[in-house]
Amino acid sequence: MSDITVRPSRQAYEASWPIRKKQALGLGGGALVSLFVIVAIGIVRRPSSALLILILLLLGLACVAGLGLFALDFGYLRNATITVVSAGLRLSGVPLARTRTSPPPARFERATLDFGRGVQRRVWIAIDLSGRPSFWTYADFWDESSIDQLAKAIGASVSGDWSAVVAKPAAPRW
Repeated sequence: MSDITVRPSRQAYEASWPIRKKQALGLGGGALVSLFVIVAIGIVRRPSSALLILILLLLGLACVAGLGLFALDFGYLRNATITVVSAGLRLSGVPLARTRTSPPPARFERATLDFGRGVQRRVWIAIDLSGRPSFWTYADFWDESSIDQLAKAIGASVSGDWSAVVAKPAAPRW
């Protein structure tokens, strides 16, 4: 096996934004509208200081949650690497310095996972020789050419298409 390391692709990540933004608004849109209605009613009715503090805390919590999710994505995009090693594949840098190793998969399969509530994400599923998934990772971070490089280096194939919607596999996420 050759010594190959691939990193997440900023272009792949940026290309996934329109779909991810639409799904996030679909999930949190109702909560956001409700929060604005509460704030508007509160302003019109001149709320007590306790209600005003509660509204500001909820707004602050929503902002912190959004920034936290963005920070996690940014950390993955900046630090993750998948390296071909003698034991198979090694993911490092996610989160922080944690390292995971997997035996070499027989194939990488394109699929779309259904998380419910209208949330579907494209993923790469690594399938072992027995046909079971060994791990999966979001396609939002990895160019197809990077997965092709990994597959070529370990003698695996790439198959499937993004239109195949499947349930979340019982394998760890990378």
